[in-house]
Amino acid sequence: MPAAGTPDLEPSSAPQSEAETTQVESVELYASVGRRQGARPGDYERLLAEAGIPAEAVAYVRVRHRNAFVGVAPDVVERALQALDGKVVAGARVKAEPSRGRAKAPVESEDGEPASDAQ
Repeated sequence: MPAAGTPDLEPSSAPQSEAETTQVESVELYASVGRRQGARPGDYERLLAEAGIPAEAVAYVRVRHRNAFVGVAPDVVERALQALDGKVVAGARVKAEPSRGRAKAPVESEDGEPASDAQ
């Protein structure tokens, strides 16, 4: 039954490429309020929904200790920034902006020496 095995391979590869496409199609936003202040993913999801941004346009909400990252579809980035920036989450005012991504090599010392040289 080789014909039955072939369809099994195709569907398993299709969802992976769809997931990769979804990740690539989202734009990450930084929000300044995190778990330390009491923020939860639902707080950010509520603000986005109140601004008319559908749940399908929100790829993820990751609340970290001091901040949060929200992935949204490229066509709603400006609306999402307006929905989050300046709003109050868990009693703290949110500063929202496009995420700058992770630094490749963080600089820990004040004199500009790379972290690896500071040790």
